[in-house]
Parts: sequence; C-alpha cells; structure tokens
Amino acid sequence: MVRSLNPAAGCGAELTAGFGLVGRGIMCSVRVEDLMDGLAERLGVLEIRGARGLGREIPHSGACLLCPEDGSDRLQPGAVLIVGRGDVFCPDGKGSGMPEVHGVSLVVYAEDAVPGDAGLRILEEKRIASCRTRLDRYAAMSRLKGLLSEKIDGRKSAHGVLVLVCGSGILLAGRSGAGKTECALELVKRGRRLVADDLIMLRRRGALIYGRSPASSRGMLHIRGTGLIDVRKQFGENAFRKECRVDLIVHLTDHPENAFPPGAERRREVLGVMLPQLELPAGDNRLSALIEDAAVKHGRPGGKKEFPAG
Repeated sequence: MVRSLNPAAGCGAELTAGFGLVGRGIMCSVRVEDLMDGLAERLGVLEIRGARGLGREIPHSGACLLCPEDGSDRLQPGAVLIVGRGDVFCPDGKGSGMPEVHGVSLVVYAEDAVPGDAGLRILEEKRIASCRTRLDRYAAMSRLKGLLSEKIDGRKSAHGVLVLVCGSGILLAGRSGAGKTECALELVKRGRRLVADDLIMLRRRGALIYGRSPASSRGMLHIRGTGLIDVRKQFGENAFRKECRVDLIVHLTDHPENAFPPGAERRREVLGVMLPQLELPAGDNRLSALIEDAAVKHGRPGGKKEFPAG
C-alpha cells in the first residue's frame, strides 16, 4: 500500500522564505506516521510505502544509520536505515555484511535509488515502511536526524548555513540551490569561520539566539558536485567554530528588487527574539563582500571586531 504525502500540509512548522524553524514538546519516541509531513518538507518525499509499518516507533534521535557501512552490529531496534544508490541492500538480511531489518522502523532510499519489487515485498511482509528521496544519503541523514531531534528531543533547528563573519553570526537562508554553501565556502576562504551547514541547532539564552552544528557534521560543508569537505583539514582549525550567536539572517533571493525597498531591513522572530534580516541577490559575484559589510554593520556592541577582507 502506498500513502501519498502532502508537502503543503501543516505540521506546526514555520517555513518561510527558505528558513524552516520547528519547535516541539519533549517526547520519548516518535511513530513513523508522525514523520510524514516532515519527510515531505525536509526530504521531498512524495509517498511512503508500507502503511502497516506506520505505527512503528523510532526510540531516539540518534537512531538513524547508513547502510551497509554502519554494520549489522550497530543496527538497533526501531532504527531508520538509509540506503544509497550504490549500496547493496537485501531486506531479507542475506548476503555479506547485510543487517537484519526485522526491527527497523523505516527504510529511506536516498539518491533516488529504486528498490526492487522483491525487496519492497519483503519490507511489506515485515511491516516496515519505506520511502524515496533525491537527496544524497549524507544530506538525507543530516535532515532526518534534525527532524527526529525536533520530534523527540524538543529542540529547534533551521536549514541554512551559519558563518561567523567579522565578529557577527550570519545565518544564510534561501531556497535549495541558491548558493548558501558555496557562499559559505568562499567566506571561509576569505578567513571567516564555519559554524554549521544544512542543519543548524538553535537555542535561546536570555534575549540572544545561539546556533551550532549537530555533532555528526561539525566542520563539514556539503558542496554540490564535490561532496563533503572538512574545513578544518582544508583550511585549518580556525576555519571552524563550534557555536556562535546569531546576529543577522541573510536571505539569498532570485528577485531582490521585488522583496522590499533597497536598503530596507526586515525583522524575523526566532524563538521569541526579533532578528534583523536582509535580502541579497543569489549568485551575485560580490556576495561575500556584501555579507562582510552587513556583518560589520550588525556587529555586536562592544564585541571583538574583524574587518572585511581586502
């Protein structure tokens, strides 16, 4: 049985202008069916197979594994298993290094991998739900962990890139493919510091918002067509910072002339704190310099200052 997902269906999330923020109450576990709206919004999943498996429970936010490299000895009951296009996966557990999937709650086929009819039949028999996404398996894992963390741990997260620029924490937002990660890489090359890419864990301290990366992706940038790079290995330890305050949201847009009058500034509520937001043109070859100028303008009073690269 196939169940369609409606990306437009609300699930209590604020998803505007390419910046998604979600807040939840604390839960002990989450059922697969409770992830359906999130799978549509975060992973672009349009349908989920195996309706009899929608009641299975995922025990905690760390129960998300890649197949087959995580190995059968690490496969835990209730886990979400991510299968990439090049992975060899046999749902019956037969074959070298194949995990037994009888206790798995959900199988996600990443990179638009096409599961075989026999495999789907076995998953149906075992009452295990499955779905497909075009995201590569590392991006799918990052977003799934964020979704599980929000549902189970009650944390808040945003999708974008957080960079420390000239002493200010800049959260880059925008549609997928707008160039957020590429812009962050250019800023790192100019001596700025990466905090988080793709998934940003946010929390409020008093009247301030702080962001950091999940432990599994710290220091990592996912570049389209290249894959993951570790900025600490490529540019040195100073290219990464574990956490920083969020001072400004920069939304990369394809139509900045239609957004609001030039030079005007919007404010956006994040966890009850109003943060300034600017819109800058995606793909502009001056983008890094524009962001550095904005970072200086919005620098924290009395804070340590850096200056734009020449």
